[in-house]
Amino acid sequence: MSSKPVEIPVEEFSKLPFLIGVPLDGRVIAATSYYQDKEPFFGMPNPSSGEMILMPNTTPTWGAYWSDEIIDKEQDTYFPLLDTLAQHFSFSQLLHPLRAIEVDLSNLASVIEKFIALHEYNVSRPRSDTAVRLMYLTEVEYLFGVCRSMIDLLHDCYRLLNTHFKGAALPETFGRFVDKEVADLARKYNLPNATQAYLLKVKPIFGTIRGVRDSIFHHGKSLERIFITEAGPGICIDSPPFDIFKHQLEANNDFVGQMQPNRIGSLFYLVVKLVDQMIEATDDLAKVLREVFPLPDRYTKEQYLYVSRGPSFLLLNQRRELLKQCWLAPAVRSVAPHLDARTHPLGRKTASDNVSQNTMLVLAKNSAAASGKDSEVDRERWIAENAYLRWINEQRGGDRSQQHWQDAEREYRCGTDEF
Repeated sequence: MSSKPVEIPVEEFSKLPFLIGVPLDGRVIAATSYYQDKEPFFGMPNPSSGEMILMPNTTPTWGAYWSDEIIDKEQDTYFPLLDTLAQHFSFSQLLHPLRAIEVDLSNLASVIEKFIALHEYNVSRPRSDTAVRLMYLTEVEYLFGVCRSMIDLLHDCYRLLNTHFKGAALPETFGRFVDKEVADLARKYNLPNATQAYLLKVKPIFGTIRGVRDSIFHHGKSLERIFITEAGPGICIDSPPFDIFKHQLEANNDFVGQMQPNRIGSLFYLVVKLVDQMIEATDDLAKVLREVFPLPDRYTKEQYLYVSRGPSFLLLNQRRELLKQCWLAPAVRSVAPHLDARTHPLGRKTASDNVSQNTMLVLAKNSAAASGKDSEVDRERWIAENAYLRWINEQRGGDRSQQHWQDAEREYRCGTDEF
């Protein structure tokens, strides 16, 4: 998920069928993975030649793709904020927040899945209560860290666009906003009504999350009071540090009705609720950005969406059901059929055909070398796919596109007469 764009000749973009044109106002194409007639493709730019090479059957396992529909409604998710940024505001300075928000959404989903994994571990090893309690504790601490990261990233989206469209320079972090009244901020920075309404809605929960996170990471406070019950991890909503969420939790009748003796409520419910509120905040920000700032024309065809895929997004799609179940144990039972039926995007083949991409590439290269009939097109495609897999193996990070191509070319020559 590198946030550094690759430059190629404009005419090469005509190979991407989801485009209606190339933006010439400083925006970049946010992704080159796409589906056409439900078949996956990946546009791999060659940084050496500037050529856009289209690779079929390259299903994204984590990241985003363009499509006129959500391909896997169980595991793929449409986030209006990411679509708005990718379609309309993909200026170079917005690429980092866009990619980082994608990662944080995946991390939020992974926290929910780790709670499920910890519960199953605890059920299989009943004597692990103390260890599992500490594991839940560290996951909750991590959750607050991810939420704090997302809060600043959402602020970055607005702040950077406000600067881009010649508005007042805003503080670099949301923390400098959170302790001031919205009316004072509106006067100082000339904030539109839509922005004020957004801040009035998100400031209370953002401020609470920020306070808990800072008390953990900066002041050494602990979340020790987690209780292990048969229904899942519990918290006393009257005791610090979770009492700060007391009024919010008590507003839900299902939560109150399922509390255990001594005012012990479901920690899992609080976790999923915080994740849900962060996603709701991204949806609200998307509306604000579209209303407040001039909206550049989209560069994709009208029906295309920017769709996100993550290994645990299935659970984000099921978060309403998880909240309804409240406690972790019944929540695990409710989503178990979905988790058991989950398929790997590359694994929807028969067992005999389920060969890894790396294996298929090696076989293709050796066959071509043995026959001596490998065409230039075969050579270019092999190198492109090999470079792509190197990028995947490096977790889509770094700015080493040129090095990946050189390494792929070197590996090709080693297996052919070119060496």
